[in-house]
Amino acid sequence: MSKNNAMDFAEMQARLAKLEAENLNLKKAKETGISEIKISDKGCISVYHGARFPVSLYKESWDRILNSADIIREFIADNLDKLPTLEAKKKAKKKAEEEAEEEADKKSSKKSSSKKKSSSKKKSSSSSSKKKKADTSSSESSSEESD
Repeated sequence: MSKNNAMDFAEMQARLAKLEAENLNLKKAKETGISEIKISDKGCISVYHGARFPVSLYKESWDRILNSADIIREFIADNLDKLPTLEAKKKAKKKAEEEAEEEADKKSSKKSSSKKKSSSKKKSSSSSSKKKKADTSSSESSSEESD
């Protein structure tokens, strides 16, 4: 029985070490924005960063980009006013969706109000035509009586 307990304890320690390592990786990913780095089937380095697709480049391309990091940072700093942040893009997209929804609501309310108007016009025109028919039939019957 002590062997089973020792085995269970060793398994638990291994499991704990694995979970702690995963937790550390998740914390790093949250700080850096990079969730995983893999080597693809074609030999590219794929960096998963929370977007839909990873950034995948060969080693030489990564070397050139990483060596040019200062130039890229300087370019970003110089053009900061022209570069929307991801948060600003999300806000703009949300605003556009809300405006489109409002426009759709306006169109649907116009359609429903015009349908109501046209149906009320049809009702009034049909009731007036019924009145005209009734008037003509009563005038015809009165003219027949006078004959």
